[in-house]
Amino acid sequence: WIELDEPIDLSQAATARLSFWHIFSTAGTGDPCCVEVSSDGGATWTRLAPVFWGTIESWRHEEYSLCGYAGTEEFKVRFRLVSDWFLEFDGWYVDDVSVTGPPAGNVIPAAPVCAGPAEGSASHSYADDGTTRGPLMEGATFVVDGAMPQFTTLTFFPPSPNPFAGETELAFDMAGGDRARLSIYSVDGRHVKTLLDGEAGPGLEIVRWDGRDANGWKVASGLYLARLESGGEVRHRKVLALR
Repeated sequence: WIELDEPIDLSQAATARLSFWHIFSTAGTGDPCCVEVSSDGGATWTRLAPVFWGTIESWRHEEYSLCGYAGTEEFKVRFRLVSDWFLEFDGWYVDDVSVTGPPAGNVIPAAPVCAGPAEGSASHSYADDGTTRGPLMEGATFVVDGAMPQFTTLTFFPPSPNPFAGETELAFDMAGGDRARLSIYSVDGRHVKTLLDGEAGPGLEIVRWDGRDANGWKVASGLYLARLESGGEVRHRKVLALR
């Protein structure tokens, strides 16, 4: 894994968000790429959803809400690739990591918190046994953007895995607790199944879909639409089911 050297102080942040760009090629579900965070300086870690695996052909931007970690003084993040010896793939590359968050209370906003120095090495890589593999190469940079990000109250993350054959995870983040409805529809608008209809949040929620309809039958292979509704907001994600 790669891990930030020094913890980030989010004690003055009302909310926070992690963003980064990445590209990966792994052997599939057996070699997941995991984003893990800690609120106690690295003593304990929590894995965020979604988890990534498989292969993407170009760099992709990701964002995670960190509203559950705002107010902590020793926030850390690491990027962990879990792998075995059986097959060899190119691995996981991560760049332009930033942690941003507006301050709490009625105060003048400051620049976003940076995940590391703007130039040079800011992280170290480690093996699973904790052995250090040294700092990342020079030129691995962390973005500092003076503009304050725009935060939404409802974030719907990409399904993972997608496509899927057995089960996929649909994760979303809510700034506050509210009623939420998550449903699956066919591309022609036919209702397939309601996965969630009730109170949810605040924070991250993960709902799993096993590819079955409301009657318990496996759906046909094809493209489906996941629709998330809460607090007057609506979000959609496409998900590809395989049999």
